[in-house]
Amino acid sequence: QMRLQRMFMCLSLLHFRRKQNDGAWQIDMAGAGMPPLMLFRAQSQRVEYIRSQGIVLGTMESAEYPLITFDVQAGDTLLLMSDGILELFNASGDELGTQRLEDCFVRLCKQQQPITSAAMLNELHTLTDNWIDGEPLHDDIALIVVKVNA
Repeated sequence: QMRLQRMFMCLSLLHFRRKQNDGAWQIDMAGAGMPPLMLFRAQSQRVEYIRSQGIVLGTMESAEYPLITFDVQAGDTLLLMSDGILELFNASGDELGTQRLEDCFVRLCKQQQPITSAAMLNELHTLTDNWIDGEPLHDDIALIVVKVNA
C-alpha cells in the first residue's frame, strides 16, 4: 500500500507556441521546485537561466505557480534538469554543480557540427558517469534537451 501523505514532487510544464513563420516560438512555463532551465541563445552564444517561482508540489495545501513567458529562436537550445544532476558528488565529496554542467552544455551547443538532442543527452550522461566514477547515486536525475528548429 502506498502512503502518499508525505509525497513531494518537482515539476516543470512548458507550452510552446509558434509566433511567426521565421522560427520564433513563445514558451509559457510554470514550475514547482525545479532548478532553473538553461537556455543557450544561438545568436549571442550565451546561456540564460530561466527560473520558475513555484514551490515543491505537496508542501502547501494551496500555492501559486506563476506563469513565465519567454521567446526562443531557431538554433536555441533548452536544457531542463532535476536537481539530482547538480547535486552529484564524486569520491572527493565535490558537487558537480551548475558551472560544470553549464560548461559542458555550452561546449556541446557551440560545436562546429550540429549535435542532436539525443547525442547531447549521451554526452551529458558521460559527464555524470565520469564525475561520480562508480559512486552511488543519492537522487534521481532527469534531463530534457530541446533544440529549437525553424
